[in-house]
Amino acid sequence: MTPNSMRTIDDRGVTHVDQLDTIGIQGSTALIPPTQESPFGCFVPFAERIRGAAGLPVIPAGKIWDPTLAEEILRTEKADLIALSRPLLADPDLPRKWKEGQSMLVRPCIGDNKGCLGRLYQDLEVRCSVNPTLGRV
Repeated sequence: MTPNSMRTIDDRGVTHVDQLDTIGIQGSTALIPPTQESPFGCFVPFAERIRGAAGLPVIPAGKIWDPTLAEEILRTEKADLIALSRPLLADPDLPRKWKEGQSMLVRPCIGDNKGCLGRLYQDLEVRCSVNPTLGRV
């Protein structure tokens, strides 16, 4: 999707744009996931452009693993919500820890994509390189 195509999306009854579904290669179904080398908040510039062009709420992802960064994105109106997928796999208690000001206790996602996306793309159970209990009983 481009900002130009986003201008007409309002007429189609769309209520928001979940950016997890918008960052990809045209004609493909695969997303371009952030890696360890990707900068934090790497998809936020896209979210900001889509938000401005579509006039709809946007929900970016992409290495938004710090509460200060998340709050800055929301405060500066670059996005309306923040998607936390891999960080929640790494530490399901992340929202509580952020809320209680315990960010230093969060088990951080390392972005290696081996346990989560690597396994997902192989049609295996999702796991996490830093959370050994994920996907196990």
